[in-house]
Amino acid sequence: MRDGYDRLVSEYYFTNPDHSFEQFLSGLQTWQKNPQTKFLAGFHPVVHEDEIEMLERALDNMMDRFWLVTPTDMNAILLALLARRFQWSRIDRTPQNVTRDMFRMKENSVLRARTRPFYFADQMLFNIVAMAWEIISPTLPPSLFGTSSDSA
Repeated sequence: MRDGYDRLVSEYYFTNPDHSFEQFLSGLQTWQKNPQTKFLAGFHPVVHEDEIEMLERALDNMMDRFWLVTPTDMNAILLALLARRFQWSRIDRTPQNVTRDMFRMKENSVLRARTRPFYFADQMLFNIVAMAWEIISPTLPPSLFGTSSDSA
Protein backbone atom coordinates (compact mmCIF):
# COMPACT_ATOMS: atom_id res chain seq x y z
CA MET A 1 0.00 0.00 0.00
CA ARG A 2 1.17 3.46 -0.78
CA ASP A 3 0.30 6.68 1.01
CA GLY A 4 -2.62 8.12 -0.97
CA TYR A 5 -1.20 11.62 -1.34
CA ASP A 6 2.29 10.36 -2.20
CA ARG A 7 0.78 8.15 -4.91
CA LEU A 8 -1.18 11.09 -6.34
CA VAL A 9 1.91 13.33 -6.44
CA SER A 10 3.96 10.54 -7.99
CA GLU A 11 1.32 10.00 -10.68
CA TYR A 12 1.41 13.72 -11.45
CA TYR A 13 5.20 13.68 -11.94
CA PHE A 14 5.04 10.48 -13.96
CA THR A 15 2.19 11.45 -16.31
CA ASN A 16 2.04 15.27 -16.46
CA PRO A 17 5.44 16.88 -15.93
CA ASP A 18 4.63 19.66 -18.44
CA HIS A 19 1.39 20.80 -16.77
CA SER A 20 0.69 22.44 -13.42
CA PHE A 21 -0.54 20.34 -10.53
CA GLU A 22 -3.83 22.30 -10.67
CA GLN A 23 -4.29 21.29 -14.33
CA PHE A 24 -3.54 17.69 -13.41
CA LEU A 25 -6.15 17.72 -10.63
CA SER A 26 -8.82 19.34 -12.79
CA GLY A 27 -8.28 16.65 -15.44
CA LEU A 28 -8.40 13.64 -13.09
CA GLN A 29 -10.70 10.91 -14.30
CA THR A 30 -12.81 8.66 -12.07
CA TRP A 31 -10.36 5.78 -12.52
CA GLN A 32 -7.55 7.91 -11.07
CA LYS A 33 -9.32 8.52 -7.75
CA ASN A 34 -8.60 5.98 -4.98
CA PRO A 35 -7.21 3.35 -7.37
CA GLN A 36 -5.59 1.19 -4.67
CA THR A 37 -8.84 0.88 -2.75
CA LYS A 38 -10.84 0.15 -5.91
CA PHE A 39 -8.35 -2.56 -6.88
CA LEU A 40 -8.36 -4.21 -3.45
CA ALA A 41 -12.16 -3.94 -3.28
CA GLY A 42 -12.51 -5.60 -6.67
CA PHE A 43 -14.38 -2.62 -8.12
CA HIS A 44 -14.12 -1.52 -11.73
CA PRO A 45 -11.75 1.47 -11.90
CA VAL A 46 -14.03 3.62 -14.06
CA VAL A 47 -17.14 3.29 -11.92
CA HIS A 48 -17.53 5.81 -9.10
CA GLU A 49 -18.36 3.92 -5.91
CA ASP A 50 -19.25 4.98 -2.40
CA GLU A 51 -15.94 5.38 -0.56
CA ILE A 52 -17.15 3.74 2.65
CA GLU A 53 -18.47 0.71 0.77
CA MET A 54 -15.17 0.50 -1.13
CA LEU A 55 -13.18 0.65 2.10
CA GLU A 56 -15.27 -2.06 3.73
CA ARG A 57 -14.95 -4.36 0.73
CA ALA A 58 -11.21 -3.69 0.41
CA LEU A 59 -10.66 -4.50 4.09
CA ASP A 60 -12.73 -7.68 3.79
CA ASN A 61 -10.74 -8.75 0.72
CA MET A 62 -7.42 -7.99 2.40
CA MET A 63 -8.37 -10.15 5.36
CA ASP A 64 -9.80 -13.00 3.27
CA ARG A 65 -7.64 -13.11 0.16
CA PHE A 66 -4.24 -11.57 0.73
CA TRP A 67 -1.36 -13.23 2.50
CA LEU A 68 0.38 -9.96 3.25
CA VAL A 69 -0.17 -6.22 2.68
CA THR A 70 2.47 -3.70 3.71
CA PRO A 71 2.92 0.06 3.53
CA THR A 72 5.62 0.93 0.98
CA ASP A 73 7.92 2.38 3.64
CA MET A 74 8.12 -1.13 5.12
CA ASN A 75 9.33 -2.74 1.87
CA ALA A 76 12.83 -3.35 3.24
CA ILE A 77 11.38 -5.30 6.17
CA LEU A 78 8.99 -7.14 3.87
CA LEU A 79 11.88 -8.19 1.65
CA ALA A 80 13.85 -9.35 4.69
CA LEU A 81 10.86 -11.40 5.89
CA LEU A 82 10.43 -12.96 2.47
CA ALA A 83 14.17 -13.66 2.22
CA ARG A 84 14.08 -15.41 5.58
CA ARG A 85 10.91 -17.35 4.75
CA PHE A 86 12.07 -18.51 1.31
CA GLN A 87 15.79 -18.70 2.14
CA TRP A 88 16.80 -16.03 -0.37
CA SER A 89 19.97 -14.02 -0.06
CA ARG A 90 19.31 -10.57 1.43
CA ILE A 91 17.76 -8.13 -1.04
CA ASP A 92 18.45 -4.40 -0.94
CA ARG A 93 15.73 -2.02 -2.06
CA THR A 94 16.68 1.44 -3.24
CA PRO A 95 13.96 3.99 -4.17
CA GLN A 96 13.81 4.76 -7.88
CA ASN A 97 12.56 7.78 -9.85
CA VAL A 98 12.63 10.24 -6.95
CA THR A 99 12.78 13.99 -7.65
CA ARG A 100 13.37 16.91 -5.28
CA ASP A 101 10.20 18.67 -6.42
CA MET A 102 8.20 15.61 -5.49
CA PHE A 103 9.57 15.76 -1.94
CA ARG A 104 8.60 19.44 -1.66
CA MET A 105 5.05 18.68 -2.78
CA LYS A 106 4.77 15.76 -0.37
CA GLU A 107 5.67 18.03 2.54
CA ASN A 108 3.08 20.68 1.59
CA SER A 109 0.29 20.20 4.16
CA VAL A 110 -2.02 22.78 2.52
CA LEU A 111 -1.79 21.01 -0.82
CA ARG A 112 -2.29 17.67 0.93
CA ALA A 113 -5.52 18.93 2.54
CA ARG A 114 -6.84 20.48 -0.70
CA THR A 115 -6.36 17.27 -2.65
CA ARG A 116 -7.78 14.88 -0.02
CA PRO A 117 -11.01 14.16 -1.97
CA PHE A 118 -8.93 12.52 -4.71
CA TYR A 119 -7.34 9.93 -2.42
CA PHE A 120 -9.40 9.79 0.79
CA ALA A 121 -10.23 6.06 0.65
CA ASP A 122 -6.68 5.13 -0.37
CA GLN A 123 -5.34 7.16 2.56
CA MET A 124 -7.70 5.54 5.06
CA LEU A 125 -6.73 2.07 3.84
CA PHE A 126 -3.03 2.97 3.95
CA ASN A 127 -3.40 4.26 7.53
CA ILE A 128 -5.03 0.99 8.61
CA VAL A 129 -2.23 -1.07 7.03
CA ALA A 130 0.44 1.22 8.53
CA MET A 131 -1.13 0.94 12.01
CA ALA A 132 -1.18 -2.84 11.74
CA TRP A 133 2.53 -2.80 10.87
CA GLU A 134 3.27 -0.52 13.83
CA ILE A 135 1.65 -3.11 16.07
CA ILE A 136 3.42 -6.05 14.40
CA SER A 137 6.91 -4.59 13.93
CA PRO A 138 7.99 -4.78 17.61
CA THR A 139 7.43 -8.54 17.45
CA LEU A 140 9.75 -9.00 14.45
CA PRO A 141 13.32 -10.27 14.93
CA PRO A 142 15.85 -7.43 15.43
CA SER A 143 18.00 -8.85 12.63
CA LEU A 144 15.39 -7.64 10.13
CA PHE A 145 16.20 -4.09 11.15
CA GLY A 146 19.95 -4.58 10.85
CA THR A 147 20.50 -4.31 14.63
CA SER A 148 21.78 -7.82 15.21
CA SER A 149 24.54 -9.95 13.79
CA ASP A 150 21.85 -12.48 12.86
CA SER A 151 21.68 -13.23 9.17
CA ALA A 152 18.38 -13.51 7.38
